[in-house]
Amino acid sequence: MRASLSRNFLLERSARPRRSLQIGLLLAHVWLAASMSPDTRAAAEPDGGHEPRPTAAPAPANPTAAGYDGIWFRLGQVSEYGDKYSGGLGTYTAKHIPLAIYSAAASKTFFVYGGTVPGRRHLLIMAGCYDHATGMVPRPTVVHDKQGVNDPHDNASLALDEAGHVWVFVSGRSRTRPGFKYRSRAPLSIEAFERVSEEEMTYPQPWWLPGRGFLHLFTKYTAGRELYWETSPDGISWSDDQKLAGMGGHYQISAQREGRVITAFNMHPAGNVDCRTNLYFLETTDMGRTWTTADGTVVLPPLTDPQTPALVRDFQADGNPDSFSESHLYFTDAAANAVWLLPPVMAGDWARPEVYR
Repeated sequence: MRASLSRNFLLERSARPRRSLQIGLLLAHVWLAASMSPDTRAAAEPDGGHEPRPTAAPAPANPTAAGYDGIWFRLGQVSEYGDKYSGGLGTYTAKHIPLAIYSAAASKTFFVYGGTVPGRRHLLIMAGCYDHATGMVPRPTVVHDKQGVNDPHDNASLALDEAGHVWVFVSGRSRTRPGFKYRSRAPLSIEAFERVSEEEMTYPQPWWLPGRGFLHLFTKYTAGRELYWETSPDGISWSDDQKLAGMGGHYQISAQREGRVITAFNMHPAGNVDCRTNLYFLETTDMGRTWTTADGTVVLPPLTDPQTPALVRDFQADGNPDSFSESHLYFTDAAANAVWLLPPVMAGDWARPEVYR
């Protein structure tokens, strides 16, 4: 009865100004709720008395670019040989690994590169894909705007998890510009990305190991460019950063095959980044819990002694590290079970490479 009277009261007041109607509706709602018993109120409201949650709007797609336009860069560190780094550096550096991954499920190759605003040096972290069925590429997606940074040291690396999500690891620089991790909102898609984290990392090298998760190798500027790793089962929850090597600084490249991750790196004596020497090698088959040399010798990180068992070639011992020394070429088999040295000097037209490790 009281509910009916309340409804009639609201109808009679409907001709009054809109604000009065809103106040009347609010008071009536409160009065009706108070007049109901708890059982009646729970039955009248959805989900046992809880307020219904509004349906979330679909996440907007990331912006796209009109085409594939890579960034140009000049470091400005000039010597008698020219600028140290300059030119088209959309896939810079060699330490950003991997840049492209093929998905058999999608019949597409996903890739990342450093793009720019046409006519300017303004770094945009871009994602694209090549459709092997159609031979076509879509407009590239802007994953991250570096907000005025023009330096391709901040380029990104790529990963693809078991669910098909595309991961983009955006490099930071030194301890002044942070790095970022992004994940595609939908599997096997580059239309929309969500930011997972902002953190200190440079030269990201993420490796997804099926059934185990991420092993991520990267650099932090803690005492020179030192090497670190971290792990994650899902890309969301991560272990603490763990130092792999710190001997004044290092540059590394890495690879993954069938659960085995290998890394090869040099050393920067006394922290001098322009003085790069020696060759080191480590591998892990258990997500970084154990690190070994190529012959299986277990080493305990962080490496701090340049004469560690991980040393493959002591270039520093060849002579003055500040001058040019011999540069040797090596290769390995598909399973990475051995390393061969290509002969630097040949007596004849043919020679057999030497098994180095």
